[in-house]
Formats: sequence, structure tokens, C-alpha cells
Amino acid sequence: GTITEPAFYTIQLEGAQAKIPFILENGEVTIAINKDSIQKSKVSGTYNNDEYAAFNEDITKVQKKLMDFQTKNMEAMNVAQQSKDTVVINNLMQQFSKIQEEVGNASKAKYVAYAESHPKSFITALIIQGMLNDPTADIAKSEKLYNGLDESLKKTKPGIAIKTKLAEMKA
Repeated sequence: GTITEPAFYTIQLEGAQAKIPFILENGEVTIAINKDSIQKSKVSGTYNNDEYAAFNEDITKVQKKLMDFQTKNMEAMNVAQQSKDTVVINNLMQQFSKIQEEVGNASKAKYVAYAESHPKSFITALIIQGMLNDPTADIAKSEKLYNGLDESLKKTKPGIAIKTKLAEMKA
């Protein structure tokens, strides 16, 4: 079939907990499903799906430090909670918060860098839309990114929503 504009969708297999995200767009989209680990499924075949896969790989690398900390300290946290050891709990929570802030800032930087360098990617429209939902959003930066978007993306649902939100925020 055909679709008038790219859109973000998910597929869920019967009996599977996780969903497989992909961008539905004109072209041949290939989804290689890993039944044992849905998160390891691969979506490819079109520009936006290939970009989405590469972008997710980059973001996963940025967030690895946080995941590693959680994995490394899960048992220590469980033991501390069972024994009500508030010193250990507070120490772990402080370390976690520090890493969480660091990873959050690095992730935001990755999102912005991607949006700046990929004006033809549907993901960029989704990133800008997400940025505008943040109360601390830099409106001028978001508007500059929107103005740099490929004209075809400005006509999509996210593109129209960005334009409307920018108009509201400026008013």
C-alpha cells in the first residue's frame, strides 16, 4: 500500500511484552524479529528506518553508563533496603542522580546535534516536537531547527504541530 506521510508506529507480537518501533513510510520496510529478545529486532530498508536504527544505537551508547551503574549496584541496593541501611541507600541514590543528570545532558546534546545535521529525517521532526514539550525549551533554537527542516517534513503531522506550538509559545 501507500502512505501519505511518514508516521511512527509499533508492532506487538502476541505473547510478547515489548513492542517493535518503526517508521511507516513508502518503500520496503524490513523487520527482522528476534522472538527471544524483542529489543534486538532490526528494522531497516528505508531512509528513516535506517536513520532511526543508527540514532538509537548512538543513544544507547550514551545511556550505557546509567544502565551499567544500575546493573552493578542493584544487589547492593536490595540488601541496603532490606536492612534499612539509609547511609548506603542515600549514597547510591546520590551517585545515581549524578550519573542520571550527566546522561540526560549528553542525551539532549545528541538529540540536538542529530536534528541540526539531519534536516530531511522524520526523526528530526519528532525531536523538535519533543523539545517543545520541555518547559525549559529554547524556543529560538527549536524555531531555527524547524526553519531548517525539509519542506516535506513541515507538511507532516509533527511538522504542523511544531509550527502551531511555536506560534502559541511566541504569542
